[in-house]
Amino acid sequence: MSENNMLMWIGIGVLAAALVVGAIFFLLPKDRYIEAQGIRIWKLPKEAQNVQINYSQEAKVAQLAREGRLFVFEGVNVGGGVNMTIAENAARTQALGKIAEFLNAKVETFRKVVEGQLQSVQTNNTNEEANQQLVEAAVSAYKGITKVMANAIVSGALKYASWEVRKGNVVELHVLYFYDPTNLLSILESQALVSETVGKLGKQGVDFFKALNSVLEEASKGTPFEEEQ
Repeated sequence: MSENNMLMWIGIGVLAAALVVGAIFFLLPKDRYIEAQGIRIWKLPKEAQNVQINYSQEAKVAQLAREGRLFVFEGVNVGGGVNMTIAENAARTQALGKIAEFLNAKVETFRKVVEGQLQSVQTNNTNEEANQQLVEAAVSAYKGITKVMANAIVSGALKYASWEVRKGNVVELHVLYFYDPTNLLSILESQALVSETVGKLGKQGVDFFKALNSVLEEASKGTPFEEEQ
């Protein structure tokens, strides 16, 4: 065999190998995402079926994502042959309950944020005891917020997507809810306990809602949404 023929067959072999690898890569299941105007919001499991998007909320979801203010929560209902309305309500309840659980676990985080604000501003109170009273007032208001948080979120939460995962005769219904932090804070600010405390703290240079928002921002950490940032 001549050198030219050998080179030709080597070239054909390399090309064939490249085509095989390319075909395998093409046939492999690709990652799928819930998106809003091209922005990845949530990674779907490979087995996801019947994916539905609430496109009437797509622009809002995309805007919140661009501003770094999008918080999404997943709810799941597992069953076999159950009424889908009942299943969706159960999944929704789970999704909305996650934020209340999250906030209840973040009291100390909130306390530290407020203490940090007190240290970074020139307060009217120069003694440590007075500043600590401010911190306790803020924490008390925060705890009060967790009690009304669930109702506030139910009022402002909207479903953006849903999908199913079938495992034999078992159907998992997944729902994805989001809420606008701006609306949530407006609802909370109307609460008498919060409003009074916020006023007192504001006079001392403590931005209560900024501290609250910094805690809320942790809500997306560790989720498929956060992992894609």
